[in-house]
Amino acid sequence: MIEAFIRARKMAYAGKGSDHSAIEVYNTMKTKIISTASKAEEDSAAGNIPSKQQTPPMLPSPASIAPANSANSTPTNREDATPSTVGGRSASAAPAGARKQVKPSDYPIPLSLVPDRYKGVSTIPPIPKPVSDAIVAVTVPIGPAFVNKHKEVIVELNAASYCMMQSQTTLTLSIIARHFPNTFARMIYTTLLPSEEHEPDFEDEEGELFWPGQCVTGEGLGWVCLMGKAMIKEIGKAYGYRGLDGVVHKPEQNSDRNHRPPPPPQNSNHYHRAELAPHHYTKTAMPYNGSSTSVQR
Repeated sequence: MIEAFIRARKMAYAGKGSDHSAIEVYNTMKTKIISTASKAEEDSAAGNIPSKQQTPPMLPSPASIAPANSANSTPTNREDATPSTVGGRSASAAPAGARKQVKPSDYPIPLSLVPDRYKGVSTIPPIPKPVSDAIVAVTVPIGPAFVNKHKEVIVELNAASYCMMQSQTTLTLSIIARHFPNTFARMIYTTLLPSEEHEPDFEDEEGELFWPGQCVTGEGLGWVCLMGKAMIKEIGKAYGYRGLDGVVHKPEQNSDRNHRPPPPPQNSNHYHRAELAPHHYTKTAMPYNGSSTSVQR
């Protein structure tokens, strides 16, 4: 649950702020689809888009070429004949697809991007083929930042969903009431609000707690940590758990070793700075002894 709240917090805050690139891309796509659909309709009305190839003529029926007095022939014209039916429906009736209820999956693009004049059309397909082909081919350029942010949100969403599915199988209010009655009482009788994560003392064992809310808000991580700490303290009493009071400190080092300089690094190529520094020679004036000779050091 802790990891789920961390992931959800990252996802929630990735979508907040002043970055509205996803909305801008969506609006640009919808505008281009509307203009492309209008242009495709105009081209189709003007005849610029070639129509489908005509269906080749059917072969003549054997009845039409058989002799009129043939005993095996079937009468083609009978006044009292029953109209031919296809699938239990009259052949003169409208196609079944025209009366079929249109569903969002019948559109070639998401329904939110479909122009309003095509929504709710009762025929299948609801958009003419030339217009459908044109709007499906519409694209919008996007940048690396948008792709990276979209990837981060999807990854965090899937991870948070997986973590919550795993945690809710072993951590519920009924389980806490059964195994952690003190922690359950601290949460169920609380008067705190979801936004008051800073109020409880982290080391307190009797204060009020709060059952973590929805992780999709990006908040509640503090409540998860407080609940986990309370559960550890409650179940750890039977095993002598003392919390931070039971921490084993490191042994103090000897006082004389504290003042000893650290040993040089174990590196054969290491030399002292003075050994590598070049010698500087300067002219130094000596006391006057009757000559003007100077000595170099």
